[in-house]
Amino acid sequence: MKNPNIPKQNLEDCCTVCGRRDWERGGTYRLSFRQTIYVLRCRNCRTVQRVPRYRFFQVASRSDREAIL
Repeated sequence: MKNPNIPKQNLEDCCTVCGRRDWERGGTYRLSFRQTIYVLRCRNCRTVQRVPRYRFFQVASRSDREAIL
């Protein structure tokens, strides 16, 4: 049985609001334990998603456009 307290992971890298897979980079920031967080913004509905470095490159490789600028 799955733990209901763990949020469902967005495995398709789609936007949770509009369902599209079209992201642009909104910047980066660092956490106190030196982890870099990338901010992704949906080009369609402007929803913001914050992902760690390894997830950023997974999302970027599956984006609808060729490059996330």
